[in-house]
Amino acid sequence: MSRDSIHLETVWEIQARRREIAEVLSHAETFADWWGGVFLSSELVAPGDADGVGRIVKVRSKGLVPYDLAWTCCVIRSDLPECWVAETQGDLNGKSTWTLTRGPSGTTVHFDWTVAVRDAPFAAMISFARPLMAFNHRWAMNCGMTGLISELQRRRITPHSPDAVEPVHGRCLESTLH
Repeated sequence: MSRDSIHLETVWEIQARRREIAEVLSHAETFADWWGGVFLSSELVAPGDADGVGRIVKVRSKGLVPYDLAWTCCVIRSDLPECWVAETQGDLNGKSTWTLTRGPSGTTVHFDWTVAVRDAPFAAMISFARPLMAFNHRWAMNCGMTGLISELQRRRITPHSPDAVEPVHGRCLESTLH
């Protein structure tokens, strides 16, 4: 890993089925709708094939640290609902993997992203601000988990059974920056 690269890893335990979770997380073009505070915009550029391979999403994101990043995400491998891999290009260049496995109380969601930062002011921070970046990553992923749980709950509610919906719960098991 180069000096301007960081390795981000997060593990969540979500009380929901893998297929439900994959249906939300594998569509990055919806992130701005439910991943509050982090994704400023997420726009589908190309739909990809039936499995999502080749899907391209244009993203603008931010964190607690005052920066705004523009990047694209392209799915390069898809084994839904278990796993999918995407490459990112722009202010953030790298490869991310989402892996969903059966966990003790639902689904274990593992996110692994090795990314090189190309935005000059932000890249300069990597060498001296790792603790701040780790805090920012934990905040962003907590926003994602909270938004995912709300989105899963919203999708479970139907006009025919608004009160009979099983609640979705989750917890973060790990969120680290290496």
